[in-house]
Amino acid sequence: MAISTKEIEKVSLLARLELSSEEIESLAVDMSNILSYVETLAEVDTDSIKDVDLAESSANVFRDDIPKKSLTRAEALRNSPKHNDEFFLAPKVIG
Repeated sequence: MAISTKEIEKVSLLARLELSSEEIESLAVDMSNILSYVETLAEVDTDSIKDVDLAESSANVFRDDIPKKSLTRAEALRNSPKHNDEFFLAPKVIG
């Protein structure tokens, strides 16, 4: 399947791209080659290949939720450059 330069110009207009005439010609050739390759892939006989539903074959990949000892509030706040007795203090970012 060949892509014309008019089609490249239309797509570049929609994508708000400024392309030179050399770039348009080059892209037309490149896209035509890509589509030709995809057409050859479509010709491959896949009738004997079984469809695979990956959703059924996947297993739970999550780890077990085992509670572990975490930092106390005082230990966590000790690592912060600015804090009060209860919270981390950060600069205001919304005006």
